[in-house]
Amino acid sequence: MIKFQNKIDINRTRDEVYSYLTQLENFPVWNYALLDISKEKSAETESYIISRKFLGKYTTEIIKVKEQIYPQKFQLETISNTGPFNYKLTYYLEEGKDKTTLINNVELSPNGIFCIFPDSIGDKIQNEVLKNLIVLKNLLENYSKI
Repeated sequence: MIKFQNKIDINRTRDEVYSYLTQLENFPVWNYALLDISKEKSAETESYIISRKFLGKYTTEIIKVKEQIYPQKFQLETISNTGPFNYKLTYYLEEGKDKTTLINNVELSPNGIFCIFPDSIGDKIQNEVLKNLIVLKNLLENYSKI
């Protein structure tokens, strides 16, 4: 298992950050690896289908919102995946003076060939996730209406 944490300050209120972050349809706007996300409802659960590109290969995964505590915590988890990792993403939002600190904890369980060398790719994935969070920060800070 690969675990890491990224932290970033965003010059917006916690309510604004939480509101934008929890609209999963926004994820492809700030996460370059996601191509599309759509809601899927069944009698048992509400989940989301994600299309992504990883190392030149298109994959599909189904995720669900595991926990949501307004406006301080948001957690997602894969329930089905054709890609290289199953994962749990937890976002914590801490309110500060004129800013929100977004803390992103990531747990990845490699599938297939990625089980052989998970440690060697953990740092690279952490850096890519941080780049996505910087895009989110810039998006939220540079647009007056989100």
